Amino acid sequence: MTKALNPVGAGWPGSDISASIVLALEPYMATLTIRNLPPETVETLKSLARGNHHSMEQEVRDILLGFVAERRSVLDQIEKRWAGQTRRPTAKEIDGWIAGGRA
Repeated sequence: MTKALNPVGAGWPGSDISASIVLALEPYMATLTIRNLPPETVETLKSLARGNHHSMEQEVRDILLGFVAERRSVLDQIEKRWAGQTRRPTAKEIDGWIAGGRA
């Protein structure tokens, strides 16, 4: 006999959905494969993971999430400051800053 699927309470005892179907109903999570990492980098990640008491996969996930969150924060700060500017710099001004090492 096939039970009707009921997503409410999925995965809990007495639920009508099996674990494999629950996984299929989870929000999509991307898988990232990184090739050609130098062995020293892999060993460093393993060492960091051991020190933090979790897997290398979790260590890489934490590093990536932290980087993206920090970058987003910086971009938000820049956008907020740009919104308060009365005028945008010209291309010539920006080129001058780059040439002077200010950028």
